[in-house]
Amino acid sequence: MSSPREVSLTAAEEFAALFDLPAKVDRIERLLERLVGGQEAMAHSGALAPVDLAAAAPALGKSVATLRRLAKAGQLPGAFRMGRSWRIRLGDVRAQDDEIGELAAEARAR
Repeated sequence: MSSPREVSLTAAEEFAALFDLPAKVDRIERLLERLVGGQEAMAHSGALAPVDLAAAAPALGKSVATLRRLAKAGQLPGAFRMGRSWRIRLGDVRAQDDEIGELAAEARAR
């Protein structure tokens, strides 16, 4: 069984840790911001590995047939042929979607 002194020391340590909690939360928030910022930069740079159209379809909210048709027409940024199949860099498409979203927001504001 622990002595009262050991218990109070543990309680004192826990109490001190509570005062340090905001600093730890701030540090975690800064780390998350860096991670999210790095991920967004990679996505916008097209640095993400290319995926096939079947993997890209759910992420883009389009069917595989629609993506294939857009790729063949040259209307799908980041799409290219690899052998007989199409590949796409999702970062290129998302960057264009962000740009279109910004233009739409500006148009609505007018």
